[in-house]
Parts: sequence; structure tokens; C-alpha cells
Amino acid sequence: MSIHLAAGIKAKIAVVTAVGVAAAYQPIRPMIVCGNSMSPTYQNHEVLLTTSPGSEIDRGDIVVLATEDGQIVKRVAFIGGDMVPQIKIGGSWTDLVAQELHTHTLQRIRADVRFAMVPEGYVYVLGDNRAQSMDSRVFGCFPISAIDRLVVNPEPFKTPRPYSSANLAHLSALRSK
Repeated sequence: MSIHLAAGIKAKIAVVTAVGVAAAYQPIRPMIVCGNSMSPTYQNHEVLLTTSPGSEIDRGDIVVLATEDGQIVKRVAFIGGDMVPQIKIGGSWTDLVAQELHTHTLQRIRADVRFAMVPEGYVYVLGDNRAQSMDSRVFGCFPISAIDRLVVNPEPFKTPRPYSSANLAHLSALRSK
């Protein structure tokens, strides 16, 4: 193998390695929302900006979690030490997280009610669209180590639709200038 060919191969390997390292350590990464579990906050196909999670995860943060089936976007509802209200329906316990309930309200309900504590080092997450979300009500609490990314933009970037009425109006306006 000639010296020039070996140098060319080494240069290509160096570029590929540099690109791979840069992609792995990007402080801000885009993510496309798939599904409607976070609507109305985020719609299907909207683009979010994410960053590596810091040391502090708090209630209300929107996070990207790594699961066996891929990544999911959810809002942190409870953190370690928080109490999640539960009611016994049939023979199983169901979380009461769809609405804010006070202890005195729960005591008036004629059913078995309890509070389950979120373990330290874990979070309880919910989708903003409770009717269509698979979240901690189904999977239970997630370890903080499962949080891959933290969403940094409160307003998502809308994915343009090529033939939407807004795009056609914008194109018409440009043509008339």
C-alpha cells in the first residue's frame, strides 16, 4: 500500500471519528415528537431542542426517557419523596393523577385510598394528553438514570407542511412582491 493511500485512509478515519464524537457530545440536539401523548403542548412531528440533563430534575420538566422500546417524551409530575394518591378499584391500585386532589377530599371518598411514595432517585412522568399517554400510570416510576435528554425549548418548532394553507398564503405573498 502506498504512503499516500495509507495517509488518505487515516484522514478519512479521523474525519469519521471526529464527526461521531461531535454528534455524541452535542450540547443541543433536535428531536422529533412522534405521537400525540404530549398534546396540546407538543404535536406529532414537531421538533424539540434537547440537552443533556443536569443534576437537578424538577417537577414540570419535560424529559426524554430511554425505554426498551425507544425514547419517549414526558413531563415530570413527581420526584423522589413525593406522594402519589392511589385508589383501589377492583383488586388493584390505580394512581389518581388526572386531577389535583386534597387529602380531605380523598378521605370523603368511600373507597380504599392510599399514598405511594416515589422512591429517591426516581421520577413519575405523565404525558400532557392523559387519554393517549403511556406513562408512569402504566410503567411505574422511572430511574433518573433513564432520563436521556431534557427539553429546552418551551415552544416547539412547527414542522412545515408543504401544501398547508399558511404555506400557500406565504408563497403567494412572496410572489406578489
